[in-house]
Parts: sequence; structure tokens; C-alpha cells
Amino acid sequence: MSSTASAAPTSRPASTKPSGGHGRVAPKPDQDKHNALIKDLNAKMDAIRQKMTEIRNQTQLLNSAAADRTATAPAARAGDKRQDLRSKLETVKKQQDELVRTKEDLLKRLLVLNTSVKARTEELNAISQRFGYSSLDAVQARIQTLEAKIASGTLKLIDERKAANELAQLQRCEPLFATRAAKEKEIEQDRAEIAAVEAKLATLQPSAGGLAQSFEDVKKELDFARARQEAGVR
Repeated sequence: MSSTASAAPTSRPASTKPSGGHGRVAPKPDQDKHNALIKDLNAKMDAIRQKMTEIRNQTQLLNSAAADRTATAPAARAGDKRQDLRSKLETVKKQQDELVRTKEDLLKRLLVLNTSVKARTEELNAISQRFGYSSLDAVQARIQTLEAKIASGTLKLIDERKAANELAQLQRCEPLFATRAAKEKEIEQDRAEIAAVEAKLATLQPSAGGLAQSFEDVKKELDFARARQEAGVR
């Protein structure tokens, strides 16, 4: 055999690269990153579940409140109506009280005026009856007549004395008759006010009747509402 004959093939060491792929080694999983991701997802899920619970609770509260309003609405309306009627009744009472006070004030004023007119009229009548004259003009005319007779010197002594006495008496009462015109004017003013007060009193009567009817109407309606409440009718 020739020395150049091929020698037995030399064996090659086996490759340490894994078969298949491109020969890259798979990376080792990051457990910490995985755990953090899971924790974050769980936290978000918990937040969502909490929010859903809050929404569910709020919905239940709203439904409950709506049900309560629906159930109590008739009773509330009935209560509002009774309160409105009580307010109306109180208003009518106040109007009646005010009307009574007004009437009492007018009656008191009427009494004062009538008393004043009566007293002044009696005073003037007494003066007229005492001296026999009804006006200042009549008194002054008589004084002038007496003065003229006395001054004439034609009267007898006894007649002159009588004339002098009458003259002195008339001169003393002249101031009373001087104020008579003013007192008569005051009497006329009082009588005019009496007429005005009586007219006001006349206008109060229909108002009093109307308020009394309103009071009865509202009271009946309120009594009816109370009876329905006691009977459980809404």
C-alpha cells in the first residue's frame, strides 16, 4: 500500500450549540416583572370592583328614595293641602280680628262725638232758655235798644231801673253768646264726622259677613281633610 494512502478520518468534537433555530439561547423569564404586572392588574380589578359596588349601592339608594317618594307623595300632598287650609283659616281670623278692632274704634269715636254734640247742644239751649235769646245778634240788638231808651231820659224811674238791670244782665251774658257761633260750628263739624263714621260702619257690615262665610267655608274644608286623614284616606 502506498504511504500516501488516506489516513482514517479524525473525529470532530460535537457542537455545544442546540439544534434548530438560529443558534440563540432563550432568555430567562423575569419573575419580579411578572409579579409586578400581576399585582398591578389585581389592584386595577379591585378598584373596578369597588367602583361597581359603589354604583350598585347608589342605585339601590336612588331606587329606595324614589319608592319612598312614590309611597309618600299622596300623604305629602294631603299634608300640604291641610297646611294651606290652616294658613287660609289663620289669614281669615286675622282679617276678622282687624275688622273687629276697626269697628270697636269707630264705635268709641261715635260715642265720643255723640256725647260732645249732646253736651254742647244742652249748654246752648240752657243759655237761650235762661236769657231768652238764641243768638249774639239778638242780644246786641236788645242792648242797643235799652241803651237808647235809657239815654233818651223819657223812661219813668221804675222803668229806667228795670232797663238798667236788664242791660247789665245782657252785657254779662254777651260773651256767652259771642262764643255760641263757634260752638255751633263745632257741633256741625261733629255731626259731619258722625255721619262719616256711620258710613264707615255701614261698609264694614258686608265685609264682616263675607269674612264669616269665608271662615266657615275654609273650616269645613279643613274638617273634611282632617276626617279623611283620620280615616286613612289620602
